[in-house]
Amino acid sequence: MRAGRMMAPMLASMMASMMVLGLPASWPVPARAEAPLARFAAADPAALAAVEQVRGPLLRRVRANGLPVEVAALRLDLDGDGEPEILARLSTPRGCAPLGRPDCPLVVLQRLPRGRHIEIGTFLADRVRLGGGSHHGWRDIETRLDNGPWRRAAWSGTLYRPMRR
Repeated sequence: MRAGRMMAPMLASMMASMMVLGLPASWPVPARAEAPLARFAAADPAALAAVEQVRGPLLRRVRANGLPVEVAALRLDLDGDGEPEILARLSTPRGCAPLGRPDCPLVVLQRLPRGRHIEIGTFLADRVRLGGGSHHGWRDIETRLDNGPWRRAAWSGTLYRPMRR
């Protein structure tokens, strides 16, 4: 109870100082809202075919053990060419260990001019959003696993690579 009585004058003094300095009464300013997250959905047939093309041997091995591979995908135009890249998250009903990883991979696939897809990024993540910047004409992406920190990845000219802080 005594601490509460001591805090009231201190808070009043602090608020008065903030007003003199021109700071809003709500200072410190709350963190900005996160950018909207891109939503994964069940992969469409074209996205499934692209994932199969790139990760086929692994997927066949998992299926041979009696497990279905679940693919959730979204499309984002990362290089501004009007053709969205595929971001796919792979999993199984028994988690990700059958995929040979401790956590489920998120892969970024680019379509080449002749229709073939190549993998241009692999992350251990379950969420993704566009980053604020770009490198070599490609948008940065930010990935996150569970409730961990957002990690930014930038285009290196050939692949998406994590950025050092």
